[in-house]
Amino acid sequence: MILSHDLLHPTASHIQNPFCSLIETTETWLQHRYPSYLTADWPNIKYAFLKRILGLEQKGVQIRCWADASPSLDVKDALLQIYDLTNHSIYFTSKYWRSFYYWLKYEKLSECWPQFGEKEIMLALSLLTEEDLSLLRNKVQKEWASINDSAFISDLYRQVKTPLQKLCYTRSSTLSRKDSALYSPEDLFQHAQEAIVSALRRNDYLPKDPSRIVGWALKCADNSIQDLRKKAHAKKRKRAEEVELDAIVKNKLTVDVDPYTWFSHYVIEDRIILSELLVYADSKIGSYLRTICGGEHNPDFWSWFYLHEPELAQRTAYVEENPEALGPYLQRHLNLPTYQLTSFLKEYLPSLLDKVSNTAINRAKLAYVG
Repeated sequence: MILSHDLLHPTASHIQNPFCSLIETTETWLQHRYPSYLTADWPNIKYAFLKRILGLEQKGVQIRCWADASPSLDVKDALLQIYDLTNHSIYFTSKYWRSFYYWLKYEKLSECWPQFGEKEIMLALSLLTEEDLSLLRNKVQKEWASINDSAFISDLYRQVKTPLQKLCYTRSSTLSRKDSALYSPEDLFQHAQEAIVSALRRNDYLPKDPSRIVGWALKCADNSIQDLRKKAHAKKRKRAEEVELDAIVKNKLTVDVDPYTWFSHYVIEDRIILSELLVYADSKIGSYLRTICGGEHNPDFWSWFYLHEPELAQRTAYVEENPEALGPYLQRHLNLPTYQLTSFLKEYLPSLLDKVSNTAINRAKLAYVG
């Protein structure tokens, strides 16, 4: 890992000259390991980052392409981490460019942004062209909604704090079911604040009417949280598909899909059918069916699970005993091979197999295995 935790959280860690510190740390690391990359590709990359921060160019796609083409995973991670900072860190979305604009206009540093110092200026001037500086000086002459002072932002934060906390608490009730460790109300509140600052940067001519600016800020925050919700849903679907395909390959299944996928989508709700299945099931399969299909709490399994997977055991999907989440771990606990479970179902509940196999996604899985 190239970049430290403090460098990746410059505001909370009170890092002085954060952009310069990121660049210097990365260049020191590259000098010892990839000197040719340092001289060939790196100058264009750091120049693109600076122009992005100052609003001269975006080049998000280009930066991600550079990351994919980087010489190692460490370099790729560092580029993506810096890119993420330029999108979300308050220092880069609000403080850096305002500090630099102020310096261009008055040729001095402002006490409003103490982290921005001479080293940031010297690095920026070494990278920017005369054309860049000319464009920036033109921007400086325009007044940007009088939000270039910390008093305005502090007052806005004071006004939106309570309604924003309520909004984040409400939205977190849904998101926390995806991953409570990532989507707590506190995390959402920090994310929402960053979204407001980013929106302020993109809308430099907003009126200062308190009622309008507060409502607008809350809407920006809520839109950002809704985007998180969409990404969380997409990630969950992707993880589920990856787990299903991985299980098929590992177990070398010759049947349509893995059993915990059947039960996650087609849980046997008819208690009569479940009772009949349990008559023919051995102890392992019976325990599996009672836990996954019957919803029984299995204390032996949970003792094992807390011992072997303590972090996962705290997550919402497992605490709520979601069949899709518990299935593979319950099989491990019971030492129940997938082929044994699927053979049992083929014999005693073939209708379930027929129903599940007749779907586009499972036909695709069969093609994947073949």
